[in-house]
Amino acid sequence: MQVFKLPSIARVAIFGVLAAGCLAAPALAEDIKAGDLVISQALSRATPNGAKIGGGYLTIEPGKTVKLAPGGYHLMMMDLKTPLKQGDKVPVTLEFEKAGKVQVTLDVQAVGAPGPAAGGGGMDMKKMPDHSGMKM
Repeated sequence: MQVFKLPSIARVAIFGVLAAGCLAAPALAEDIKAGDLVISQALSRATPNGAKIGGGYLTIEPGKTVKLAPGGYHLMMMDLKTPLKQGDKVPVTLEFEKAGKVQVTLDVQAVGAPGPAAGGGGMDMKKMPDHSGMKM
């Protein structure tokens, strides 16, 4: 077996790249289980000064997967008193028909951060019924 030794400057550079990658990864809230549901990837985006609304995004799994994401269904937080800032934690209560009230914390990411990770089932917005006044 042949062993390769890196010069010390290369080892420092590789360690620096690995450490930066670990620090750059956003820390998202942990999965929450409520009955048959698993709620994950709960996040929001930072809002500009003066903004009175913000969005919340997450993934819900009850046998099928529903992603609340930018450009689709999402949570609306209205009448914000202060802007949401990156690094903030926003507590919200979701109410489900069978699972009842579930406390979730949205991790505030940077302005323009992507929503929940791609993959899993999505939803066809055109096939969804109108749920005006839907409780969540």
